[in-house]
Amino acid sequence: MKVIYNVVYDPAYAPSTVGDLYLPDTVTADTQLVLNIHGGGWSSLDRSRTVGISEFLVENNCIVYNIDYRLTTQTPWPACGDDCLKAADFLRNGKIPELAGVKREKVGVIGGSAGGHLAMMTGLRFRNTSWIVSISGVLDPIPSLLQEQSRHMFINFFGWRITMENLRNAFPETYLDPATAPRILCTHMLTDTVVPDASTVQFAATAAKRGVKVEKMLYDPREGLTGHGIWNPDRSDLRLLPELEERILSFIQQ
Repeated sequence: MKVIYNVVYDPAYAPSTVGDLYLPDTVTADTQLVLNIHGGGWSSLDRSRTVGISEFLVENNCIVYNIDYRLTTQTPWPACGDDCLKAADFLRNGKIPELAGVKREKVGVIGGSAGGHLAMMTGLRFRNTSWIVSISGVLDPIPSLLQEQSRHMFINFFGWRITMENLRNAFPETYLDPATAPRILCTHMLTDTVVPDASTVQFAATAAKRGVKVEKMLYDPREGLTGHGIWNPDRSDLRLLPELEERILSFIQQ
């Protein structure tokens, strides 16, 4: 594995718009490209949180661009969404010498929590997406809005009054199109205390009504898991639960 650190995808907003490029030992023309997007309620954390996911994907022969983006503490939506789209385009079309010889026809997109939302928004709007994986993603805003402790995230997210029109424009339901949607996998712990599992369940139901298939992995928690319940408690390097890694790998290798 080789890592190229601090690769800028949009000089206008650097250092917020940078990422680390993870390369497997063997790169071929057909090696998959993956954009990895961290969570943190759109307002905190950075790409260091998703190093374990990047390493898992690289171990399974993917090229991974693990990015930061402008947080809502800096500027509200749509800045973070615009940044992720810019990063996807850079990964596919930008000047990256290490990708010489790679076909770069499609980009897979993965993210968790708020990063799951950004992954879905990126993958549905970027027209060269091979697949989307949302891990405990904020995909339908209503279940989270019903939680008092979550409402501040949306106030920061928009930077103005929350309206149904704002929610429609900023959430993936609006962009579901059976003619253009890529393959989609959504995973969620049933007792997630950060983002309700209803967010994934309701989004998948809406997608089905629109003629878009969404694969779901809803799972019971292990004893002692809290929050999203996605990290392997037997490791200290922020790797996903083995069953999550197994399901994601099966999906992306289809």
